[in-house]
Amino acid sequence: EGVAMPAMNNLLSRWVPVAERSRSLSLVYSGMFIGSIAGLAVSPALISALGWPSVFYIFGCLGLAWYSMWSSKAASTPSDDPVISNAEKAYILANTSVSGKSTRSIPWRLLLSRKEVWAIILCHFCHNWGTFILLTWMPTYYNQVLGCDIFKSGIFSVLPWMTMAISANVGGWIADTLVQRGTSVTAVRKIMQTLGFLGPAFCLTQLQHVHTLPAAVACMMGAQGFDAF
Repeated sequence: EGVAMPAMNNLLSRWVPVAERSRSLSLVYSGMFIGSIAGLAVSPALISALGWPSVFYIFGCLGLAWYSMWSSKAASTPSDDPVISNAEKAYILANTSVSGKSTRSIPWRLLLSRKEVWAIILCHFCHNWGTFILLTWMPTYYNQVLGCDIFKSGIFSVLPWMTMAISANVGGWIADTLVQRGTSVTAVRKIMQTLGFLGPAFCLTQLQHVHTLPAAVACMMGAQGFDAF
């Protein structure tokens, strides 16, 4: 899974015009959030009916089915797609900054010497740490701390991810709008990163002050909603 996100970003850079990229990336990442929603919603029922190993077998089979469809339909670039129209291909190629040519050597020394690269690495580390901690431990928190049974834990764990799916698309639309109105891409990215880190930090620190299920769910929804930016 670690290679999936860089691969998606690379693919979108070849397929999506710059002015539409934030919205497109948000829409694509919404699939991950919706997958989390579906997984958290159906896993308790699967565990109760078929045992915990069934979750891995069923989701694994779905992954194989998706891979089969992806391999037969997807293309790396517009130039490689046999069914794309000439007009659409020309539009995409004219509005993307990637040439589509393969790079034979990667300048690792140059990349790792740039502070911007390390800033992105640090941001991704912190983001993924928080996101996957919440993904794996949220049902346990609802169950052990708030006393919910496994079914309620799954249901309430869905709500923050639903908020995240919606917020991601709102954030993408805001980002593209700011860029189209003349705000620099760098400034837009910094604004979104600030909201995406300080917002969840504030919401999660409030959990120590709440002792009811609705308040805890609201904090989780706020954290995941800001995180999507």
